[in-house]
Amino acid sequence: MGEWLDELATPIGSSIEVNSHSDTRIEKKRRGQNGLSSRGRRLLRNSAECLERMYGTGNISFATLTLPSLEYEEFWHVSTNWAEIVRRLYQKLGRHLSKRGGRKHYVGCTELQPKRTEREDIPALHLHFVFLGKARRGKGWLITPRELRGYWREILESFVGRPLDCSSTENIQRVKYSVSGYLSKYMSKGSEVSPPLSHHGCGWSLPTAWYNISMALKRYVVKNIRTSPEISEMLESVWKTGSLPDFCDFFYEGVIDEMPGNGPHYCVGRLSEESLQSIIETYRAVVLEI
Repeated sequence: MGEWLDELATPIGSSIEVNSHSDTRIEKKRRGQNGLSSRGRRLLRNSAECLERMYGTGNISFATLTLPSLEYEEFWHVSTNWAEIVRRLYQKLGRHLSKRGGRKHYVGCTELQPKRTEREDIPALHLHFVFLGKARRGKGWLITPRELRGYWREILESFVGRPLDCSSTENIQRVKYSVSGYLSKYMSKGSEVSPPLSHHGCGWSLPTAWYNISMALKRYVVKNIRTSPEISEMLESVWKTGSLPDFCDFFYEGVIDEMPGNGPHYCVGRLSEESLQSIIETYRAVVLEI
């Protein structure tokens, strides 16, 4: 705990996250237009780490699903119905895993690739998620790339109304290091496209939600979250000194184009086991006074 306290700079104060949906009278944008929220990032990281702690890295799979070649109008139609498309995919995945003796646990986020979106004038949406790919060590994987691709094709075809070539739209790999680390680089703002795309002057209907967590896992994580302005203030102070990466297994800083300055505007990382224990001790001493 001493190391942390030595790094403290002048207190910079704690901030309170504003819930833009608490008063619908002042909400100006459709839900999801601001991309992945800071609360969403925290839930994603916590849920991914929880999945790893409960089942072990070796049993977790990381999957990416991309869109096949579509007509311009079909891209717009798919983006408008993205939330329902993703819901159906996780529903099929959950049923498949249950039949194979697994559990319906998943953590995922949607990524909008700004460069491809602006270059091709389409909503280039990708889905990245981790899930329990093995029931237990030593056993085979619960779902194959071909099976996942089949579910993906079936769902997309039901929305566009024609057969699709979905070859090479899926990628599944075993998580080798950190579960949350695999998702970290995709925790972008999501709707970082400027100027906004337009569809006959109507504007793109971007996803209403940029992250998805299985209900049971989300309930467990939310129930066990502990918040502390004091600890948050301490971590922010250490970050401002440039020392926070020294306490992390991995660390990533990002920039949001719409925000002023050169950044970084946010950071993603995972505290090392030793540093996490130090934080717990600090929390007990400063907040719980035990």
